[in-house]
Amino acid sequence: MLVFGYLGESGAVAAINSTTGFVGGMLFWGLCLRELWSGEAAEANAGSKNAAGHYAYDSLKKIVTFGWIIYPAGYALGYFGGGVNMDVVNQVYNLADFVNKILPGVIVWAAARMDTK
Repeated sequence: MLVFGYLGESGAVAAINSTTGFVGGMLFWGLCLRELWSGEAAEANAGSKNAAGHYAYDSLKKIVTFGWIIYPAGYALGYFGGGVNMDVVNQVYNLADFVNKILPGVIVWAAARMDTK
């Protein structure tokens, strides 16, 4: 997912333009979502009897599903938006980083606190 996005943005490989990079990244993100919602990881979570683990897994699953959509939105803004200022794209990426890097730490911390009670 990240490799396709990088190659689409950088143009390092001639065969992967911004559209190919976007589509490839979205396909791999879809595979991640499939694994989280109905794959082996979901089965392992369902088999666990730890309530804090269920809370953390379900919350992180939602971040990957809904929080990660900010990245492709920023990518689409920059590469398909018809000349959008790249400063705006960087602001969107910064928002995505804020949500997707800080919130998981808070969720894991909350789950750990739940598990110690």
